[in-house]
Amino acid sequence: MFYERFLALCNARNIKPTAVADAIGVSRMNASRWKKGTMPSFANLQKLAEYFEVPLDYLTGTHEMLTVDVRNPEEVQEKISEAEIEKDKIMLEKLLKEIDTIPKRYKAEAIHEMAALIQFT
Repeated sequence: MFYERFLALCNARNIKPTAVADAIGVSRMNASRWKKGTMPSFANLQKLAEYFEVPLDYLTGTHEMLTVDVRNPEEVQEKISEAEIEKDKIMLEKLLKEIDTIPKRYKAEAIHEMAALIQFT
């Protein structure tokens, strides 16, 4: 979890992980252990959070979303759109699972009602 988020933050800023390690004063050998699953020390996590300007709990995986700069309307709208798409995907997955539990003789009617619900939302 940590390394995937660390790598995503590096990619978003177009910077190599080794350059980040150098910038915060961590040896490259120590940083290479992160790729293998070792968590950075608390002090290094704090340095990384400050470097990337993200919450510490985002790096550790206990917080799912990054905050959005509300002064940038395009970024806010993009994050809202991403969240809505994710919510719709989850809803559709749940509906598809529900269809499998419906007896065959009622499936057509249930699918019709689900389609109406999807159009309404």
